[in-house]
Amino acid sequence: MKPKDNVQVIRAGDVKPGEAPMVYLTRYGVAVNDENGATIHAHDGSTMLHYVDGGMEVRNPNIRRIDFDDVLSIVKYRTVCTADTTLHIIEFEGGGVFAYLRDARGKVIEMSWRGGVHTRADWDGHWRVFGARPDGDAGSPPA
Repeated sequence: MKPKDNVQVIRAGDVKPGEAPMVYLTRYGVAVNDENGATIHAHDGSTMLHYVDGGMEVRNPNIRRIDFDDVLSIVKYRTVCTADTTLHIIEFEGGGVFAYLRDARGKVIEMSWRGGVHTRADWDGHWRVFGARPDGDAGSPPA
């Protein structure tokens, strides 16, 4: 295992098919980089998967709040309800999709995004969702 100070240097796609996975200890948790992408197993119990195609998935996230930077870029919103869960699917101009799954008590148990959607989060559970990569002035996470 190699210690890494910054998770930003761990990129999905750095490990080619047939190569051994790379494992890093980071200040956020343990990161595993393999041929399918990079996975961070965070100290808070969440798991973030960054796929080679750019898609992201977060399981068991710490969510207190989700903000959308520009609701005018949302072109479609729908929900799929079951007895135990509600799936929220938000589609943006340009084809990006952000989705999150809530259990019956309202806890977010999974999130995913792809197609140009960009997110920023702080360690207090505040997530900010952009329909596309934000410009320079939107670069810092919310306080």
